Formats: sequence, C-alpha cells, structure tokens
Amino acid sequence: MKYLQVLTLFVLIGCSVAKISEFPKSAAEIDFDNLSKINEESSPFWTSKTSSEYYLELPKTTDSLLYKAILGSFASNGYQKNYLNLANRFFLAERGIRANEWSTLTCVYYKFNYNNTQIYVKSQITQDITGGWRENRAKKVAERIEKFFR
Repeated sequence: MKYLQVLTLFVLIGCSVAKISEFPKSAAEIDFDNLSKINEESSPFWTSKTSSEYYLELPKTTDSLLYKAILGSFASNGYQKNYLNLANRFFLAERGIRANEWSTLTCVYYKFNYNNTQIYVKSQITQDITGGWRENRAKKVAERIEKFFR
C-alpha cells in the first residue's frame, strides 16, 4: 500500500498539463520583430533549442489562403478541435492521445506586413511521467503551413 502511494505521488508530480491559459491571448502579445531577428542571426532552425515553438515568414498572402493552410496543417498533424480568433489573429487546436503524449495544444499566431506574413507556432504537451520522446510539434505544424505555399 505504501508503495502504491509513493508511485501515485511520483506520477502526479511527474505529469505536466498543457493549459490554454499558458498561451498568449493575441498575436499582439508576440514580439514578431524580435523573433525575426533571432531567426536571421542564428539559422532557420533556432527553435530546435526549445522543442515547443517555431517561427517562419511567408510571402504576403490573403486571410483565406492562410486560414486554409493553417487548418490543413492541423488536420494533417492529427489536430481535431480548432478555435479561431480572427480579431486577435490566432488559431488554437488540440489533438488527443498518441504513443508519446496524452494530448497537445498548439497555437498559431500571425501578423501581416507590407511584404510578408510572419507566423509563430507554440505547442504545449500534456505528458506522462516518461516525458515522451523529443519532438518539435510546433515545427511540424509550421512546416506543413509552409508546404501549402510552395
């Protein structure tokens, strides 16, 4: 019985839970200019250090094409529940249980400029005590968005 209590405590301490409240509520809260500088200074793969975020720039596009690309990326990456906030320029999606995670929340923020579209993707995982294997879920969503425009 004592071992069961210790194991239960260990499991509860080891789990992290992705919460919508941990995400910025608007693209206005994202410093796209700073992200752009980091991207230019280091390499296109600067986000591999964090494993939960990704930044990219695309040629200027329309709202409808961008939304189609984002929704297509979510669908192809197994996300089912989507929430769109046009006023604050972000999409939030959730995907359920996988071999290495309980669920993942991913948010795509975007900003239209004169000559390009800036996109920032952030993911949070709800995981078991093993922590799953290292995988940048945000990068997978971003790469699929980028592929739509090629």
